[in-house]
Amino acid sequence: MTFTVKISPTFKRQAKEILSRYPAFKNELVNYMEALERHAPCGDQVQRHRMVWKDRLGLKAYKIGKRGGLRIIMHYDGSSAVYLLMIYCKRDIAQPTDREIQNAISELQGSI
Repeated sequence: MTFTVKISPTFKRQAKEILSRYPAFKNELVNYMEALERHAPCGDQVQRHRMVWKDRLGLKAYKIGKRGGLRIIMHYDGSSAVYLLMIYCKRDIAQPTDREIQNAISELQGSI
């Protein structure tokens, strides 16, 4: 089964900031999105949010592993669409607040 990957405005903003700090991450991000198109999202379900998942990514070009690397928050309801909501660096933010996740979801719904 193939999936459609859609990007929220919040994700675009945050990805632009991360790519300015880690330009070599662009290829890894493209590969990650292509992998999402082929397979269902993996990762952990975010507590207190239905259909919201968190995945961990390392920055291979900068020798940063998954543990201290990036986090991607996505919305997946079991259909054929995966919505990338947020991306952040673990070094900058330990965990986004519930309000930040809700704002990303509502911003996504406003752009659809």
